[in-house]
Amino acid sequence: MTSCHPAGPMVAIINATPVSVRPALAGLAAGYPEAEPWTLLDDRLVKDAEAAGGLTEPLARRMRTLITYAVDSGASAVLLSCSMYGPVLQQARLDHPHIPMTASDEALFAEVAERADDTVLLLGPLAPAVSDTASRLQAVLDAAGSPTALRPHVVDGAAAATARGDLAGLDELLIQAVETNRDDRLSAVVLANFSISPARAAVQAATALPVLEPTTPAARALRRRVTEAVGDCCRWRSPAPGTARRPSGPPGVDRASPEVNRASRGTPGGAR
Repeated sequence: MTSCHPAGPMVAIINATPVSVRPALAGLAAGYPEAEPWTLLDDRLVKDAEAAGGLTEPLARRMRTLITYAVDSGASAVLLSCSMYGPVLQQARLDHPHIPMTASDEALFAEVAERADDTVLLLGPLAPAVSDTASRLQAVLDAAGSPTALRPHVVDGAAAATARGDLAGLDELLIQAVETNRDDRLSAVVLANFSISPARAAVQAATALPVLEPTTPAARALRRRVTEAVGDCCRWRSPAPGTARRPSGPPGVDRASPEVNRASRGTPGGAR
């Protein structure tokens, strides 16, 4: 049994765009406060996936390389903050069977299926990501026998708003999208991506509809998996004595600064 590290289990949050960094940290603070976050970033993963028309094997390999780096460097668990790269975990879990991992939207999908709403409005900032999320969520709903109907909607301008850090503008765009799609059947709103999750409170207050977001559910799910994996929340995997707990990343991999770790909302960069 490994010893208990006073800072808590180290969770590697692997980001494919800068705008997911702060929402991911905020979600981890809310849903897994005892964890020590370690932020990794390849800020071209989303851009390259868009250019390629979706997730390709070379891009999946890049993400698996980041996951392996995190595990080999002492991470106790891994959280992927980009929904488009969630499928990479199927192989990564086989490669690292003893490391708890979760994709950005696995817990969110389970919550949507359990609620069994009439119609759910699925909002996202980019067309490829919305299409990908809707397809995967529909598969989860079908498997669960859920009656929920999905209404995917790309929020024009949301990607630009997150890129320039315009949180008020993002709130307004999402609220407008809900009002445009509102009818008697609409019973909940799902913010599909980490990058737009900071708008949850504003959208819920303005629309009086339940608004679901992925960051906190993902953190809570990861916490449960870590606890189940070790049988005791204080028996996480620690690095060997004398090794650095947070190594410097290889080229293209960066950790968030203390300022970023303290922040709770978006940061300029590409949308996701």
